[in-house]
Amino acid sequence: MLAAEHGAQLRLLHVVSEPSVVQLRAGLRSGTDVERLLVAEARRSMEKLAGEIQARHSVIAIQQVEVGSIVDTVLLVMKQSDLLVVGPRGLHPTQSLFMGSMAERLLRRAVCPMLVVRSPPRTRYARILIPVDFSSHSLAAIAFAQSLAPGATRQVLHSFECPFEGQLRMAGVQQNIIDEYRQDAAVKTRTSMDELLASIPEKALRSTIDYGDPRAVIVATVERQAVDLIVIGKRGRSMLEEHFIGGTTRAVLAGASCDVAVVPENSPLRGKSSSS
Repeated sequence: MLAAEHGAQLRLLHVVSEPSVVQLRAGLRSGTDVERLLVAEARRSMEKLAGEIQARHSVIAIQQVEVGSIVDTVLLVMKQSDLLVVGPRGLHPTQSLFMGSMAERLLRRAVCPMLVVRSPPRTRYARILIPVDFSSHSLAAIAFAQSLAPGATRQVLHSFECPFEGQLRMAGVQQNIIDEYRQDAAVKTRTSMDELLASIPEKALRSTIDYGDPRAVIVATVERQAVDLIVIGKRGRSMLEEHFIGGTTRAVLAGASCDVAVVPENSPLRGKSSSS
């Protein structure tokens, strides 16, 4: 759908896992060319998929089957792409894709936006939610959402909590003082939101500020407003940040019912020459 909408090149990639080839070769009779059989079957399946895509979207997909390390191969192809699109689950029917180390390694090392598709096929994205933390990562997410779906309704969301509010309540601090503390935090948050929106050329954005755990607020907003895509910025300025997926991002990937795009800084789509 996105390739057709943006005039982008679409590449289908399947990687036959090298460890799987070795394991099957050891378990079968000698002389069986396991690698050739697996590659041939993958190519047959890919040809069928490419035919379905062409019939539905009039897009001719490049087909690529490789043998090797799944993560390393995908990362290599990713360097030549503007967008990586993956499904929500791996081969194991009960394991979420983002609970496995392979998918987390892909996300940690992604050099282009990574779109996780959960919902059924659509004609286009209509309602996009962009959680922001007022950093440069938020700007990258906003720019990507505008490039990906310029005709969609786009809402910027920030959810905040007051540090140590629970401890203050347990310590016996009066409720009116806690309310003032929260109100001051809300005013500062609104100022930060206004500054963020004033710094970008895109003026057709809606903005919402909510109180609560960002992970829960984002998932609840998706359900309440029938959002069909979340676009969230990916931190990664340091080696430490690259090593872990943020708690909010992880929770959104695990709990949201809609598609989710995770966007590294400075990586919006580059227009009609894009590939995915």
